[in-house]
Amino acid sequence: TIGTISINTGDQHKQIRRNTFTGLHIGNLANQQNAYIDDPNDPLDDGTYRGLYYDCNHNFNVVNSTGIDFLVPDGIIRPRQGLETPLSNGGIDYRAAGNRFSYTGFDFSNFGAAINYYYDPLSANHQPMTTQGAVNIFGAKDNACTLNFCEPPCKTDGELNGIKSDYYAKKVSLTNLNAVIGVNPTEQQKASRAYYQYSMDQAAYTVALHIMYDTIHYRHDSLRTWVANMNSIEGDLWLANNYLAAGALQQANTVLDAMPVKHHLTTEKQADIADVKTIANAIAGQDPNSLNEAALQIVKPIALGPDGWARGWARRLLTQHGWHFAPEYIKYGEGSQGRSPENVNKPDAGGLKVQPNPATDHVVFTLPSDAANATLRIFDLNGRTVQLYAGLQAGSTVIWQTGHSPSGVYLYHFVSEGKTHSGKILLNK
Repeated sequence: TIGTISINTGDQHKQIRRNTFTGLHIGNLANQQNAYIDDPNDPLDDGTYRGLYYDCNHNFNVVNSTGIDFLVPDGIIRPRQGLETPLSNGGIDYRAAGNRFSYTGFDFSNFGAAINYYYDPLSANHQPMTTQGAVNIFGAKDNACTLNFCEPPCKTDGELNGIKSDYYAKKVSLTNLNAVIGVNPTEQQKASRAYYQYSMDQAAYTVALHIMYDTIHYRHDSLRTWVANMNSIEGDLWLANNYLAAGALQQANTVLDAMPVKHHLTTEKQADIADVKTIANAIAGQDPNSLNEAALQIVKPIALGPDGWARGWARRLLTQHGWHFAPEYIKYGEGSQGRSPENVNKPDAGGLKVQPNPATDHVVFTLPSDAANATLRIFDLNGRTVQLYAGLQAGSTVIWQTGHSPSGVYLYHFVSEGKTHSGKILLNK
């Protein structure tokens, strides 16, 4: 039993707060990308920490010694698990996260990117005592853990105007700061830049949220403006999709084309955005529930490609046309790399090669150099075995002749010396 599951929720600010769980196996589970991490080698990086944050949750009596209060088996959550408090000098201080641990299992298990966890030494059960993986623990000031969150609309028009004015003032300050610091900013300049960007992100999010709740004064162009001001990858993806739904393909492409530079995207993420643009142009002007065959043929390979925003969108579209994709949950860190979608079908020297994919009349499996007494099973989406190969050795090649198998999605499962590798194959005849 698991209390909350967060899977690939992106790098926006988000909080899981004030939950109370008793007798669960896992209190809170986070898989894949749920945050953003500053790149210390990138002089253009703003140093802001964003993403999933656990605040003031209480766990009691997780089941036996294998239970876990907070589990990150892969990927990242926000690397500073503490309540951010802006300082007058432009820096950021961290108060305690305010979570209470059960002390009957593992308190914090993190096999993903390293985190710093801040706790109040004077509060009972607030210090993580039993941890796994990369968890750095620091004492900090108390987190008051207030009972009430502001339920929008909770800002007056005057307050919102003040927030908007502050956003634009901070934007001017950030622009001026970036103009003078160059490529080698000092630590003070980095802290100031992070403070300005964090304040702007919070202000833009607050305004956008209130626009969505304000049905009397709602203006769609205002919502688009403030979603763009949020400086979020997911916000820009929403914006592009919103333009696409309105029939404004050119504006959608303009947003997508600006994202690589705006967000300093890696090569892999740039390719992901390129796939998003490919989908947008393929389905433009069509009802997503009844796409033509030409559009579906463009979407299908992306749905079976590397994990990312484009694959998720492609799968949602195909699901509306009768396809089924089984959910992928990872509970523990060991072996998660082998099951990661990013490693499926990559033709690298150390792993299983699967070519071609998509395929028509045959698929070639080339075994890795360390394989021994391996087994390869190919099965359909109903779990029925289509082909089974056993006793395979290093470097050998297996050719699956697909003549009797109809078009569709097939799964394969490769086992060698206790290591597993799984993936999907698209037959398109």
